[in-house]
Amino acid sequence: MKQIVRRGLTNGLFFFIVMSVYRYLIDGKGIVNALLIGLIGGIFTGLINSFIMYKFAAPKYVLDDLSIDIDTDESIKFQTSANYTSGSVPVSGKLFLTNKRLAFKNHRYDKNVLQFSIDIANIEQVEQFKTLNFFKNGLKVLTNKKMSNEFIVEKPSQWVIQFDKG
Repeated sequence: MKQIVRRGLTNGLFFFIVMSVYRYLIDGKGIVNALLIGLIGGIFTGLINSFIMYKFAAPKYVLDDLSIDIDTDESIKFQTSANYTSGSVPVSGKLFLTNKRLAFKNHRYDKNVLQFSIDIANIEQVEQFKTLNFFKNGLKVLTNKKMSNEFIVEKPSQWVIQFDKG
């Protein structure tokens, strides 16, 4: 997530500079007007770029063949692409909910290898949150050991519903 925000801010800053210079030098607008237009355009461009990067950064086909090993008495109830964001570096992959556990597995192209699972019995609470105070795509999983795991997922409300079903 930090990389996505950083790229969005970088593109927004670049757009701000280009737009401000353009409005001031070429259009002949006043410096205040040029800076204001550049700032508005830069913020808009940064937000749009961040959203596009989040939505399309991990191609869907990479995640289609990603699966986990399950026991004979275990079945997958729900799964979506996810980014694990609780660590120091975000890891792209897929989040699985089975009748026994919540499992995360990174996709093969992510340089950060991360695979783990949490037994359903150890999960105390699951809640949604907004990333960047704007996108409602976060999922926080709290365990009975007071550990917090945060993910950016598709369909976060569906994840909460799946846990509420039991």
